[in-house]
Parts: sequence; C-alpha cells; structure tokens
Amino acid sequence: YLDIIEKVLFSIGGFDSDNHFIEISLETSSYSLKYHHFPPFGGTASPRDGPIEKIRALSEKEVTDLYGLIDRFYICEWPRSSIDKAILDGTQWSIKIKYQGRRTMKKFGNNKYPPYFPQLKKAMSTLIGIEL
Repeated sequence: YLDIIEKVLFSIGGFDSDNHFIEISLETSSYSLKYHHFPPFGGTASPRDGPIEKIRALSEKEVTDLYGLIDRFYICEWPRSSIDKAILDGTQWSIKIKYQGRRTMKKFGNNKYPPYFPQLKKAMSTLIGIEL
C-alpha cells in the first residue's frame, strides 16, 4: 500500500506563535520531507529567529510508520473541521493527504483538536526533530 499516498502536508501555528509547515512527498521511491519554520507573525522576532528550512530523505521505516499513524490515529474519520468559535485567535492547524489518482483529504482546525491530535503532533515532531 505504500504507493497510494502521494503527499502529506501538515501545518500548525498562529499569528502570535511559531508556524510550522511540513511537506512529505511519497510520489517516487525517493521519499522526502521538507520542513519550514517561521517565527510568529505578530511578534518582534530578531533576525536570528528568521525562517528555518530543512529538507531530508525519509527511510522506508519512516514511510511505513507514517501510513500506520494515519490508520492508528483515525485521521480519515476526523471531522473536516474542528473549530472553537469562542476563541477568535490562537492556534490553527491542518493536515492534507493527497491520494494517488484521487482527490485530497483535508482536515483543519482552530483552537480545537480531534482525538489523537496530540499523538499526531508528537509523531510529526519526531519526523522533523523539533518539538512543535
């Protein structure tokens, strides 16, 4: 089943917090991960706190683990949106999974998280080597 997913995009952040963007490409046998970090948009970041970009190859085991966590965390069953309408600013997140030959599944939220979201966030942190 390793050839079904083409791409996984995960992002989390907000105006006053760090913003993290992860792009995992599974389109070819050379699996890759791109990570972009941007300091808070509303903050007063110094030049040393500028954007960070990391690009690296993923191992077969990491790809297999990624497929496993999509099933284990029931991401396909999450509601399309999880929004706390009582909070107008804060943390926004999204995950998009592009399937080969099919449309993209997108789940997103604002200050509200589906079950297993903390585990997904931890797994993504492990992949990039930075705590989200």
